[in-house]
Amino acid sequence: MATPAPDLGRPTLFPGSDSFHELVTAPGHATAFSSWLESDIPPLSVHVVSFKDATLLTLSWTHVFFDAMGRQSLLKAWIAVLDEREDEIPAFVPFHIDPAKDIARGGEPSSHIFYKHALTGFWFALFVVSYMYELFVHSAEASRMICCPGPWVENLRQQAIADAIASGHGDEDLFLSHGDVLLAWWTKVLTAAQNLSSRQPINIMNVANLRGLFPEHLPENSEAVYISNAAISANTFTTSGELAYTSVGELALRLRQDLQKQRTPEQARHLVAWQHEYKTQYGRLPLVGAWNQITVGFSNWHRGRFFDMDFSGAVLRPGTPLESRANKLGQPSLILTNGHADGFSVRNVGPLMGRDAAGNWWIQSILRAEAWPHIEKQFAKL
Repeated sequence: MATPAPDLGRPTLFPGSDSFHELVTAPGHATAFSSWLESDIPPLSVHVVSFKDATLLTLSWTHVFFDAMGRQSLLKAWIAVLDEREDEIPAFVPFHIDPAKDIARGGEPSSHIFYKHALTGFWFALFVVSYMYELFVHSAEASRMICCPGPWVENLRQQAIADAIASGHGDEDLFLSHGDVLLAWWTKVLTAAQNLSSRQPINIMNVANLRGLFPEHLPENSEAVYISNAAISANTFTTSGELAYTSVGELALRLRQDLQKQRTPEQARHLVAWQHEYKTQYGRLPLVGAWNQITVGFSNWHRGRFFDMDFSGAVLRPGTPLESRANKLGQPSLILTNGHADGFSVRNVGPLMGRDAAGNWWIQSILRAEAWPHIEKQFAKL
């Protein structure tokens, strides 16, 4: 599938992945958890659509099956089979093994940094009412893909580092990743497009990977892999007004610092213990923040390097001539994701898909439908 041609000087909006749903999924495709419970639909399925010059490969799964890094492990194993390298496939950690139980041992829920910020009782009820009010007043939502040209992103990153240093919040050795900067920039863009009160609380949830923190329980090596969900969120609390007056660099640095503070082995252990205790008592995971907050969720899939996956071992012949495209033989030219939430909305949430072969960075997000025209106007002014 040929990559859409972006504007080389600024971000560009494209239709969301739901536009291609009927094309890339098989009939009877599951869109609710009950579909898996009440049928023989497998937790993971593959659907292939072939054209003369391209192939569309779709993976469909329930999120309890695996997370982004688990998906990376599956694709690497698949490619190893295609390349006749079966001896390199790591052992599979069975699903009946729950590393969270072992990680939780020794954790103290009350020692977690946000333990006292949990929404419980009356405040949780108010959160539910506020959430329902948002969906009632702004019922229409829409998904879009955002393509950010590589040179523009690199310029944004360098400017963000300079701004953070100039503000006195960093030194000459300051490092901000492309993901840090894009999350900060996109958060400012999407909140500015929704005409929020300056006092509106914002909870920025940055998804963090637990693998690597507890190698004895969550292996992250070539010998064994755990593919199911092994992620936590790092929270940054702010307001719409504060975001408006905070530079991309300052916000990106704060996001990185909050992630580092909350992803330590100690804090992660306390959180997992808290989640285990809370789920047992209340049947859900703890929610932190203000009762009337708007949550902005961001998952950085660039670490999975999905655009670099090499399926050349399955290629019978080239589709689009190699000299007229940026991606190599068997490597993806475009990656889309289409999530289905059962009973609630995942607006203001989306992944950073990663960087394609042409150097473009791709973000996908679901927002209030009326926000997108405002974002188009913001892009036109860049």
